[in-house]
Parts: sequence; structure tokens; C-alpha cells
Amino acid sequence: MRSHVKLASGAAAVSLFMLVGCQVASPADDASSADAAGSPVVAPAAQREEVTRQAYEAAYSAFSTCMSEKGSALVAESVVGVVHDYSFPADGVAAYEKCYPAFARVDMDWQIANTYDSPTFQALRGCLTVAGIVPATDAEGVWKQVTQNGIDPEECTLGH
Repeated sequence: MRSHVKLASGAAAVSLFMLVGCQVASPADDASSADAAGSPVVAPAAQREEVTRQAYEAAYSAFSTCMSEKGSALVAESVVGVVHDYSFPADGVAAYEKCYPAFARVDMDWQIANTYDSPTFQALRGCLTVAGIVPATDAEGVWKQVTQNGIDPEECTLGH
């Protein structure tokens, strides 16, 4: 943690889920549903809806307002690529659990639709290029190339 206040990060957790979980397909009909462990279940591409920037921004604003109204305002807000990144105090988990479900589907669909242009996938495409591999034109293809060619995503994106 960057400060003495314990924080929980919402978008970062989703982003990490996207990187390592890479679209968990489920016959479940709703992308905002959760699996037995409580993790979000991401709908297959055919079941996702296209989300406009305007719809994403409106949904994020409503989520942020809800968090504030529940007494746990978002902190450390920033935009990474086109995705909102945020944290909230650790004691705000109850507020998050009440507010995030209304934002979840829009958030997931927006992040999935914009994954290819995220800083993570820009780095992965760079590593593929350095390895002499022409990157695929979509995030799923890039991820497949990374895993099939033995490129360590952590090393590539974080330099460890």
C-alpha cells in the first residue's frame, strides 16, 4: 500500500483479473453474476453489450456517487488508458458490495472492449515485437501469442 490508510482497489482488481483470468466464459447468462467464490463471471463476447464512453462515464459517476452516499468516497482516482482506476478505504467494502453491482456489467464490458489499448497490452505487444513476433490485432490473440511463446507477462509488463 502506498499510504498508512488501508485501501482496496476496484479497477486494479478487475484489470488483474483480466490479465491473469482472461475472460472466464460461463454458460451463465449475466456478466455481472458471480461464481461460487464470489468472483465476477465474464460473459462470452457474443453476450456482452457494446458500451459507449458516455455510458461508461455515467455508470462510473453513479458508482462514485453511491460510494460517497454510503460513506466511503473513492480515493486515488485516476484514468489509466480509458479505464477509471480507484481505491477506497478498507472499511468501505460493505459500500462497495452495495454499489459496484450496478456498475459491474458496464465496467467489465468497457474494460474488455478496451483491453487491447490498455497499458498492459501495449507492453505485451512491445514484448512480442522485441521477440520478433508480429502482435495479433486483438487482445485475445496477443494473450495467446504471449502464452504460446513462453513470454512471462509479469516480466514483460512490470520488468521483474
